Amino acid sequence: LPVKIVKPLRDKTALEKHKVILECKVSKPHANVCWYRGGEELYASSKYEICSEDCYRQLVIHDVSFEDEATYTCDAFDDCSSAKVLVEEQAILIMKELVDMEVTAPNAIQLECEVSVPTIRAPQWSLNGQLLQNGDGVRIENRGTIQRLILSNTSPDMSGVVKFTAGKARCSAKLTVKGKP
Repeated sequence: LPVKIVKPLRDKTALEKHKVILECKVSKPHANVCWYRGGEELYASSKYEICSEDCYRQLVIHDVSFEDEATYTCDAFDDCSSAKVLVEEQAILIMKELVDMEVTAPNAIQLECEVSVPTIRAPQWSLNGQLLQNGDGVRIENRGTIQRLILSNTSPDMSGVVKFTAGKARCSAKLTVKGKP
């Protein structure tokens, strides 16, 4: 008799750096299956663990990263099942908030905060609602969990609110730039 997949794979959302388990059930306990990521066959490794217990077949993906987002297939030769794996960024928490700063123009100023995990996607900095980018007196540094904004050649019109955003984590501080006395 042909081997059927009696319980198909289901789409999964995994947290980055964690593991995700794809599981299906086949009609025969000794049925062989092959696992695929897209069109590429997967083999047991430190990244992929392939398990077979009774009629259950599992693919365990360790240390999930954004590159692991794909469609995975369990092929039982007579039948197959596919599911998508989506990856979410780890929750980012603010460990050390920005603090209000004061500087006299045209001196440089450095604002710094610390997050709980290194950011994969670039965080955003803004001044009075205007998104800041590297270049022309603005330097953004991402040193693992330490995030820095360095403003050189400051002027009084730069006074206002500096905001930092990484994922759902946000913090802000007041920047005061005084003119020369």
